[in-house]
Amino acid sequence: MDAARNREPSTTDVLSRAVAALDWDDLTERLNEDGYAVAGSVLAPHHCERIRGYYTDPDVPFRKTVDMGRYNYGLGEYRYFGDPLPGDVAALRGAFYSALAPVANAWCRRLREEPR
Repeated sequence: MDAARNREPSTTDVLSRAVAALDWDDLTERLNEDGYAVAGSVLAPHHCERIRGYYTDPDVPFRKTVDMGRYNYGLGEYRYFGDPLPGDVAALRGAFYSALAPVANAWCRRLREEPR
């Protein structure tokens, strides 16, 4: 048997497939009609736990932490990831970007702006 067929899919593969499996026709329609869309579940609970754990992990770089109360945005804080992004966060960003870029470019064209 071929070893490549027996290997476990990488986290990047799993997350990319989960994003690709969303109903992008419906999501695009919702975005166009409502300005937002609810995608539904993409992450398995163990992925959620791992990503949630990044917040307090001293080995995960953050480039900025914002105290929400300081700016009257509410309570708590928000953190921006630094480079390099954790692999699963990078995979999600790439997968969603690929799916959402055509939607954003279509909006640019409607607004007579240059697609990026």
